[in-house]
Amino acid sequence: MMTPSIRFRYLLAVFLLATLVTTSWVWFSKIISQQNQDAQVINLAGQQRMLSQRIALLFNRTDKAGEIDVVNKLLKNAVTTFASNHNRLTNLKNISDEAKSLYLGEIQLDARSKTLINFVNSFIKGLTSRELLVQQIAEIDTDRLLYDLNLVVSVLESDAQNRVSSLYQTKTWIWVLTMTLLILIVLFIFEPMKRLITRKISDLKLVAHYDLLTSLPNQVLLTERLSQAMKHCQRRNQSLAVAFMDLDGFKDVNDLHGHDVGDELLIEVAKRMKEALREGDTLARIGGDEFIAVMVDLENIEDSEPPLKRLLKAAADPVNLGDAAMQVSASIGVSLYPQDHVDVGLLMRHADQAMYIAKQAGKNRYHFFDATQDSAITIQWKNIDDIRSALDRREFLLHYQPKVNMRTSEVIGVEALIRWQHPVRGLVPPLDFLPAIEGHALSLELGEWVIYTALSQINQWRSMGLALPISVNISAYQLQQRNFSTRLAASLSAHPDVNPHYLELEILETGVLSDINQVFDNMSACHDLGVRFALDDFGTGYSSLTHIKRLPAYLIKIDQSFVRDMLEDVDDLAIVESVIGLAKTFKREVIAEGVETIEHGVALLKLDCELAQGYGIARPMPSGNIPEWVSNWKADDSWQAYKG
Repeated sequence: MMTPSIRFRYLLAVFLLATLVTTSWVWFSKIISQQNQDAQVINLAGQQRMLSQRIALLFNRTDKAGEIDVVNKLLKNAVTTFASNHNRLTNLKNISDEAKSLYLGEIQLDARSKTLINFVNSFIKGLTSRELLVQQIAEIDTDRLLYDLNLVVSVLESDAQNRVSSLYQTKTWIWVLTMTLLILIVLFIFEPMKRLITRKISDLKLVAHYDLLTSLPNQVLLTERLSQAMKHCQRRNQSLAVAFMDLDGFKDVNDLHGHDVGDELLIEVAKRMKEALREGDTLARIGGDEFIAVMVDLENIEDSEPPLKRLLKAAADPVNLGDAAMQVSASIGVSLYPQDHVDVGLLMRHADQAMYIAKQAGKNRYHFFDATQDSAITIQWKNIDDIRSALDRREFLLHYQPKVNMRTSEVIGVEALIRWQHPVRGLVPPLDFLPAIEGHALSLELGEWVIYTALSQINQWRSMGLALPISVNISAYQLQQRNFSTRLAASLSAHPDVNPHYLELEILETGVLSDINQVFDNMSACHDLGVRFALDDFGTGYSSLTHIKRLPAYLIKIDQSFVRDMLEDVDDLAIVESVIGLAKTFKREVIAEGVETIEHGVALLKLDCELAQGYGIARPMPSGNIPEWVSNWKADDSWQAYKG
């Protein structure tokens, strides 16, 4: 896009050039017109000169009478032409006033010449005799006639020559002025425009090939350099390494200190990593906190490890920004060429995949791409893309499994269980797709969708007169997010008619162990909102009694793996009995999962566990079936009859 400065100079140049062309065209048109007129004048003068010479020669002959016919004709032509030229010259527009004055003042058509013309006409018509015509010719003042004719010639030629000289000077000045103006336009308009445009082109090239924040090459320039480096490797039979780097912990810096501090950190880390590389290597920023380094001229794989270790150190060293010390680390994935003989795009993608493995392995390390792992990673990424598309297309739905009191026949709530209504595979259970997004940001989006949908369902049933709490499973990754309680509060605010007490969040016992402090803080904040928690799959982890006492969970769920086999396996029965006793000790409610038969229910009631869910009570069902099921369900008589 043109800047105002370039646009002004461009318009000024166009205006001056248009003015120059127009002015030159007008002047040269006038010059050409005057030249045509002067050509006419000189032509007339030439005719007069030729006539006067012939008349002079004729009158110098001794025997005028012998040439009477010729004399008559020439005299008539001369006088007639003279009179005609007299009128034409008088009417010329551009003849000088001096020439006109001289011509009209001194040249008068002689009366005897007029009489001669009449005699010639009479002779031609046969009205005048030859003798009378000869006498008339003899009386003509030849000198006067020749003077008049020659004066016309001299006046016209002199005037024409003056104009020719003047026009030549005019042409010269126009040429000089034109060249001067062109030089000025070039020096003061086009040359500055050229410099300005060149500078703008350089700026555009900088934007197109370099990162504006760090001044490092961007992905476009990186791709070009990597392509050239790969060709160089082929010619010299050497190797190169592509290191894909992602900064660990950078998001936390941005969230806690703001993007300005984050940008300063990126600039400093980029500077250090560039210094850690060798001369000839390339470091590029491809977006956010992601960088790619290309290390060339490697004789073997081991040659890449020293610069990789320097990159890790450069990223992990603390950075002092103001009064605060910031520290991040880097997860690096490395692909090697030509060992990994693929094109530029795949080489960078393989390094990206290796970086993901390095991050999963604990961060602050590098990992070389292994082709045998590529297939599994590719499948995982495809699954993630498919799940994201399914979320966008609203292919997910919730089924609900009732939870009951076996002694009183009361339906105490339902558990929301996600399903994927796949257009080809049909109804897909959660274990077939949820593991693919575990620990991925997409799992947070899907988890929030489940909570929002459950709240909407609570509201819908409430409007039908059915007050039924819903429990929702949330992952440890979702619960460990610092903004979890804030996001939950926003979902509750979007459903003002729903009592938060009707929403129950189920968390895995194993999920709370990785970051107990953060989990406790989030659970406490959600508890303050009115949301209740249940500890799911209890007995499968290694929770300490201190953790159980500390966590604000009102309900403990016995894992179905113990309940299912408790009738045959005394160890499972002992575990179930211990969990029930532990819950009573800590004044927690307890519910058993996996109740598949009447006998399971009776055994649980004997252990003083009244709450249960499982296939023996009801399978998960669509939301539309719940109201009818609730109104019709009744506990088995043996359960109701059990008094304990």
